[in-house]
Amino acid sequence: MSRPFPRGATGAAHVLALCDLSPASMNAAWRAAIVSRDLQVPMRLLYRCATPITSEVPAAVASFIGEAARRHDVAVTPIGVHGDPVAECVSLAKKGLLVLATPNGNPLGEWLMGSPAERLIRLVRAPVLVVKQPARDSYRRVFAPVDLLACSDHLVAQGAALAGGHGVAVFHALAPADELVLHEIDAPPQALRAHRQERASWASSRMERLVDSACSSEAHGARRESLAPIVAFGNAAHTILAGETAHKAELIVIGKRRRGLLADFLLGSVTRQVLARSEADVLVVPLPTEGAADD
Repeated sequence: MSRPFPRGATGAAHVLALCDLSPASMNAAWRAAIVSRDLQVPMRLLYRCATPITSEVPAAVASFIGEAARRHDVAVTPIGVHGDPVAECVSLAKKGLLVLATPNGNPLGEWLMGSPAERLIRLVRAPVLVVKQPARDSYRRVFAPVDLLACSDHLVAQGAALAGGHGVAVFHALAPADELVLHEIDAPPQALRAHRQERASWASSRMERLVDSACSSEAHGARRESLAPIVAFGNAAHTILAGETAHKAELIVIGKRRRGLLADFLLGSVTRQVLARSEADVLVVPLPTEGAADD
């Protein structure tokens, strides 16, 4: 069993699982139970009722509540909602951690409006865990891409806590865009190498400070020996997905910064690509507005 999640790292007062009783959503509910156990916070299970007035809990929900208590010593509060549960979900997720499955939907509709997971991520001002893999036990291999801006240490600390003391790859991608000028002027290879070395040295120094900050706060509680800073060159989304594969990540922790209504509606392109193409579970963490976005 992993060590408890430091409460100050997220401030999560509870874990909320959104469930439509499908196999995928029940698997997400089991992941929520594991996270609830590790964070040592209560769990709520939000499901859709067939009728407006009913006090009867569906058999599948009742069975899950009993099994969660037996397997993980987690008390689950069922919450039935008639109609669309999204509005209720947005309200209940406040000060919590929302857990949901990644559904198979309409490709055209998702291209225009985003997947149901993306829409909830835009609406909810709380961390959202999108579950893709079978929920068996606590996360052990976590991949945390960062942008080196303010509050990235908070993101690292959350990844470290969910890893339960196991390894966390703290990753930053350096975009090759500013190398185009060197290519345009046919700069010699040694000039390109020197430029890359200078940029990598700068990023590595920033990464070390970020990791130290994630470990310095008692509230964050990250352990330095569990964090491995990594700097790479390339497109952010592509290098994140390649890093996920290389590190056999079970969870990707990625930040989302508020950038205004239109940007929030569209969601960051990097986040969208990671949500759509990753095989690992993805935790999207809202971060304060400061500096650039994940794009």
